[in-house]
Amino acid sequence: MLNKSLKIVMIILLILGIKKELCGQDNKWINIGPEGGIVYTIDFMKTNPLTIFIGTHKGGFYNSFDGGSTWNSRGINTIRNSVAGEIITAIKICDQKIYIGGTSGLFKSADLGENWEPIFRSSGILTSIEVHPEQHDVMYVGYYLGGGGMAFNPGVSKTVNGGKSWIPINKGLTSLNIYNMKMSPNNPDILFAGCDDGIFKTIDGGLSGWDNICGNLPDIPVTSISLDSTRSNVIHIGTFNGIYKTINNGISWRNITGTNFKNRFIAPHALAVEDSVIFVGTQQGLYKSVNGGNSWIEKNDCLKNNDIYSLAIINEYDILLGTSDGFYKSNNGGNSWEKHTNGLYAFENTCLAFNTTKIPSEIYVGINGAGMYKSDNCGENWFNVEIDSGFMGIYDLEVSNSNPQVFCAGYIGKFDSVSNINEAGIITSIDSGNSWFKTDIGKESNFPFSVAIDPNYDNVMYTGTVDGVYKSIDGANSWIKKNNGITDVNLIFSIAVSPYNSDIIYAGTEFKRIDSKHGIYKSNNGGEQWEYCSTGLPLQHAFDVFDLCINPISSHTIFAALRWQGIYKSVDGAKTWFEINDGIRDRFIISVTIDPVDTNIVYAAGNEIYISKNGGLNWENMMEGLSDYYGVINEIRVDPNDHRLIYAATDGYGVLKYFRKPTIVKGKNKTNVPDSYALYQNYPNPFNHETEIKYAIGKPGKVVIKIYNVKGEIIKTLINTVESTGQHSLRWNGLNKIGKQVASGVYIYHLQSENFAASRKLVLAR
Repeated sequence: MLNKSLKIVMIILLILGIKKELCGQDNKWINIGPEGGIVYTIDFMKTNPLTIFIGTHKGGFYNSFDGGSTWNSRGINTIRNSVAGEIITAIKICDQKIYIGGTSGLFKSADLGENWEPIFRSSGILTSIEVHPEQHDVMYVGYYLGGGGMAFNPGVSKTVNGGKSWIPINKGLTSLNIYNMKMSPNNPDILFAGCDDGIFKTIDGGLSGWDNICGNLPDIPVTSISLDSTRSNVIHIGTFNGIYKTINNGISWRNITGTNFKNRFIAPHALAVEDSVIFVGTQQGLYKSVNGGNSWIEKNDCLKNNDIYSLAIINEYDILLGTSDGFYKSNNGGNSWEKHTNGLYAFENTCLAFNTTKIPSEIYVGINGAGMYKSDNCGENWFNVEIDSGFMGIYDLEVSNSNPQVFCAGYIGKFDSVSNINEAGIITSIDSGNSWFKTDIGKESNFPFSVAIDPNYDNVMYTGTVDGVYKSIDGANSWIKKNNGITDVNLIFSIAVSPYNSDIIYAGTEFKRIDSKHGIYKSNNGGEQWEYCSTGLPLQHAFDVFDLCINPISSHTIFAALRWQGIYKSVDGAKTWFEINDGIRDRFIISVTIDPVDTNIVYAAGNEIYISKNGGLNWENMMEGLSDYYGVINEIRVDPNDHRLIYAATDGYGVLKYFRKPTIVKGKNKTNVPDSYALYQNYPNPFNHETEIKYAIGKPGKVVIKIYNVKGEIIKTLINTVESTGQHSLRWNGLNKIGKQVASGVYIYHLQSENFAASRKLVLAR
């Protein structure tokens, strides 16, 4: 029988082996999911309904050739930064050709999406595409929020030469914000447009203009249109006030949502009608009527998220559905749904955070539209974090350093069609994300773009909003605006609190104008007063300060990610800044982070990923494994428990993971650090009596662990001995080297061995 010590060694080796397998390939990015995200539009080949096409939010275009069981993104990167990582809101199939449109313009593919050619490029949101079924050079597009700068013409535009030239056809339209446009299936010269002012019709392809056919409709936007293929006088529309129907070409309308359609005032994104069967998708669920709208039944069985964006009816049994967390399919008329997201990587991953009380660290990712997901095995599997049905997405997420059970996130929630805004605010958890609580920041439209938890006090939190900086001293139960000294610029993209001094906070702002005081602000008194600290930043250029990172060992050293201007660094507490872009070829940088063990290693990301091994003096491209990816990396972070693991949250490609074998400098030669060396975060932290420090040794040898104060003075040597290979732990009770209790505050514990060195921060709170 194996003795107890040998059993323990074998268990440790097994754990380390499993962990290494979970880590994946060395020095190469791999995609680890999760799956799902907003599906804005769906279409399928009428000659082969198993061939389905979808347009997504920040994920571009996907196709499936097996009825949605698997999805293929191949071909979306043939137009760099135009389809991949972009919002696709409209798809049209005509004579085996596919047309897609969204936030970058209009594109065409003649090979089912393998390759794309641009018809035109633009900004704004292209919402509708219609192609003449016989004269394919005649096309129409509708825009919402078009116009200005590089944008395409707002409203409706037409081409008669395949897109070589376009003319606006807006005569008679009283609003140029087009939500939806449909061509009559019986006469291609007849089109209908839904906009902020209702519904309009043209009978000659827009030549003589548009007629208002709102009739007795209330003054409300028309968000969706469905035309009857057999009865040209019958039209169904979705509005902010419910579903309306006309049987006389708009002379009069009848509200058919009825009393049992409980979410009638929730803007319907999707509407499909087949004979007397009507499907309506709202932000609060899917409804079906089999009697022309006289009564409705909710059809949300097995839907994990009830926020519906698109739907398509193949036949009375087979229904396709696009939601805020992916693609669903029903083969029984909507009675139940199956989610099909194999190959659909989460589209807009906004932020990353880690729960360090578990080994391996529990990873959290915020997804715009799909909420929050977590993984407890290095991203091998993901689980949805349940918050509530009205929850849509995360702007920023942070876990407390002093108490890893405390989470804080800025969220966007359900849409209010009365106020025409989304619910937004702060959510917090005090039990490692198992349960969540909502608080607002005191203003309906106050979207929180950034959050920060004081490293030393888990009840002190900050959020950067469209209305400036807000602070809470009671765990997010209440918020107070702290904008004194921040002038002319209100939107705060980033916030960072010094790990050594809770009074020192940095805030990064948006760009407004060249003469505005955009850049970086600093507070030395917990946000009560702010000082403009942007000397050295490129103030005569446009940039947003998207991310701020404070060196965990040297608090005066700060890195700033400036969208459009690259990376800047300060070594004097933000008094002055200098550019550090040597090696960065694309200055679209929106995230920066520091290796917690070797602080000379810095990672930066935006359109591409970079690494610096000398504190930012120069950078190397770090795109191994991503040669075909052209989206945006929204955030890059290092696992606090294992600095070999780097994670990146992307637009359109899920979460990326990189397993890096670090090196340390020994004399003048670089030596590989053994895989199994690690220094973990102490627990509990903060502590008031005793805390445990865990560490791993990869090779037998001398190990020294010391406690330092923030001045660099040695408080106590915890061990100075030879350790065996494997996992170890020790405890510190807050006594110094002469046995006296030390004062409350921040301390550093440092491990030094022959082949490895690492430091971490702990907090004593008596």
